[in-house]
Amino acid sequence: MKKLLGFQWLLLLLFLGTSISSVAQKSTSKEVSKTLFFTANTGFKKKSASKEVLEAITKASQNSENASFILIGNLTPKGGFAQRDQDEKRDEIKTYLKEELLNPLADFNGNLIFGPGVNEWNKEGHENIDDMESFLQDNSNSDFWPNDGCASENETLSDEVELIMVDSEWFLEDWNEHPYINNKCDIKTREQFFIEFKDDIKDAQGKTVVVVVHHPIMSSTKLGLFEKMGGFTSQSYYSVERQELAGRMETLASQFEDVIFCIGSR
Repeated sequence: MKKLLGFQWLLLLLFLGTSISSVAQKSTSKEVSKTLFFTANTGFKKKSASKEVLEAITKASQNSENASFILIGNLTPKGGFAQRDQDEKRDEIKTYLKEELLNPLADFNGNLIFGPGVNEWNKEGHENIDDMESFLQDNSNSDFWPNDGCASENETLSDEVELIMVDSEWFLEDWNEHPYINNKCDIKTREQFFIEFKDDIKDAQGKTVVVVVHHPIMSSTKLGLFEKMGGFTSQSYYSVERQELAGRMETLASQFEDVIFCIGSR
């Protein structure tokens, strides 16, 4: 029986570590294979609750073995990682990331994985994401996936758990504004992304496949009035772009066993 599950990040913070662990146990020893902690949208101004949430996750990880923390986008405030010619603003965001993100996670008992959301895609989106990736890795023991502002990346977390990180904003962006967007990427087109996404899930059969994506794929949330009326921008749930992304990813994933979507927004 195929299992296709979707979770939103507020629930993941409380439950997914336990759920993934129980799904991904070794059938003989019943030992926990992998514990995952998730959250998203920590990129608020200072004095928000984000820092306390991250500190709570770090504390909870002390009793976990083989743990990973995954931040599903919007780790910066709106505007993202400032452009290269904006030295003062870039210094400000570096300080913000150190104080509000990296310091609270400094003692996390496991590996840290960051991914992009909407906020990170500014005027020079993929280039600034690449710079931010380097900054985070230079200042913490972390990974940033997908690399280089590309579409997706798959990584093996354990013998039983495969992670697929998808940058949904890469798909939704107006590529005319980013003419060199895929220069460092193996995936050059949106159609190629769907082909690779299906192949990655197929190759991981026999494992629990965790697909991490910022925008919702299986939406059961309440939509606002404007979203119900239709897609005014690519960010609107009923926009052509988001409907294509969500519909095709869900259809492809439903062909396989044990695929779990973990999302970072509604």
